[in-house]
Amino acid sequence: MTKENYLKKDFLVKEGKTNNNYYFIENGLARFYLMPDGKEVTNWFFKEGNIAFSMAGVYYNMPSYGYIQFLEDSVVYKVASDKLNTLLETNLELCNFSRKMYQKTLFDLEYRYFRLKETPAAERYSIFCQENPSLSNRIGLGHLASYLGMSQVTLSRVRSQKHP
Repeated sequence: MTKENYLKKDFLVKEGKTNNNYYFIENGLARFYLMPDGKEVTNWFFKEGNIAFSMAGVYYNMPSYGYIQFLEDSVVYKVASDKLNTLLETNLELCNFSRKMYQKTLFDLEYRYFRLKETPAAERYSIFCQENPSLSNRIGLGHLASYLGMSQVTLSRVRSQKHP
């Protein structure tokens, strides 16, 4: 692993570029976003203890379809996917740990998708704050609104109702 430092607004992954590395975030915050129709849509946040990577690059050696950008100055540990895969093939405990992390992430993605479709805006914000108490003050209004599937105006209204 290689320790790397990134500044706020630096990119870890860019659309159209292949990146075959995993990044373990020691401290800091990043987001994954897409640009459909030229508008940023935030799909995920990576904080301390998370692993950030391009699924297209790591799994299929293809260019990324989105961006990973830091929202804070951050310290990460980088490891090439081929080196990690070799380690996973030879260490059953680490392989099982990795499998459990993937399972949790897939569950979180499915759960988030369901909530965006079925849950009112105020409840989505409330759930986000309950599940991520340290993040709501670290993420800009626009990025958080996009992640929660609502406009900035709606999020401002929801926040003012929760915190008069």
